[in-house]
Amino acid sequence: MVSPKSEPVLVARAEINAPLQDTRRWFLELSEHPERYEFESHEGFTFTEGAFGEPGAKFKTQEHFMGVTQTLRFRLTEIEEHQFTFELRHPINEIWGRFVLNEITTDTTELRLEIGGNTQSKRILLKMPVISQAIRSQISREVEHIKLSIERTRE
Repeated sequence: MVSPKSEPVLVARAEINAPLQDTRRWFLELSEHPERYEFESHEGFTFTEGAFGEPGAKFKTQEHFMGVTQTLRFRLTEIEEHQFTFELRHPINEIWGRFVLNEITTDTTELRLEIGGNTQSKRILLKMPVISQAIRSQISREVEHIKLSIERTRE
């Protein structure tokens, strides 16, 4: 489980033109609308157990990294009012991520996608240039996609 004091190794952020409650709702509705998370390098989510707002929920996705398609399996570990924490379970473990939502104004929300490791070896792995670059590129595309999807959903 991720300690609240765990520092992320990689972070991507975006300002979303939507209130905090609309942004949070978008995440909580992913079980009913997994297609909202589909874009060129990410094939959306398939929930294999539970739903996005439930601790312990399991989901998988296929993501494309540097020309290779990987099936990734995750488990939600913590759900808080403005934060969703998950862990990667396959193909490797001891890697965590969290979506953090911060209200900037009543109509603007900051979204942060943070990635870290539970062990020193996983943090070192995440800092390796080729891996770091691939993950940073992927999570940057993810937060930009989420931003656009949330803003479109509100129209």
